[in-house]
Amino acid sequence: QKTAYEIPKRDWSSDVCSSDLFNLDGTYVATDGSLPPAKGQRYTLLVGAFFEVKNGRITRISNHYNMKDWLRQVQ
Repeated sequence: QKTAYEIPKRDWSSDVCSSDLFNLDGTYVATDGSLPPAKGQRYTLLVGAFFEVKNGRITRISNHYNMKDWLRQVQ
């Protein structure tokens, strides 16, 4: 797996997008809005992180995961 700090040095003068996949282990501790009640449920999600790089700097990080999978695990 590649993480943000392992992106090799190269010419970043143009816009670039890099990505990473990782597992997130968590505990659901606080109910949010109309989501299922939190009771300390544990979950594991596969998360995709996308890094936008411009002029050698990360300008945006977006994380995406499967909400249906998370709901299945905490219900």
